[in-house]
Amino acid sequence: MLNKSNLLCEMGKTEESIECINIALKLIPNDINILNKKEEILEKLGKTKIRPSECY
Repeated sequence: MLNKSNLLCEMGKTEESIECINIALKLIPNDINILNKKEEILEKLGKTKIRPSECY
């Protein structure tokens, strides 16, 4: 059974939600999978003309 912090970390790895990813990074700051996912999402947002700074 996952506890709340583990669940948030797992969501950050799979969800395309910058909020979930930021929470997951607070719990595990150097997780390369989460960092890569965040970079991928920010690139997508950049292509849709949304400034990445609006997502923090």
